[in-house]
Amino acid sequence: MTTPVVSIAHHSGFGHTAVLAEAVRAGAADTGAEMHLSLGVFTGAAAQTNVDEGPDAVHQAGIATAEHLGRRVARTAEVFLRGRSAVAA
Repeated sequence: MTTPVVSIAHHSGFGHTAVLAEAVRAGAADTGAEMHLSLGVFTGAAAQTNVDEGPDAVHQAGIATAEHLGRRVARTAEVFLRGRSAVAA
């Protein structure tokens, strides 16, 4: 079986979403997935941060949630990959 590949497309006007996208990447990478971060629109993880505060103000709970999302995305990709391998066998 090959390693799951997960791409995260995001857009970050003020830097907050970039912090969360990096946390999703870190969470998914923890599972051994190959990760790609790129400019896009939406990460699927939300955090309530004032836009007049910098990216350093993103709450740790939001970062932890994004890391959890990354792990779930990578594990789901692995399940799909295993299923595809099983069907091909």
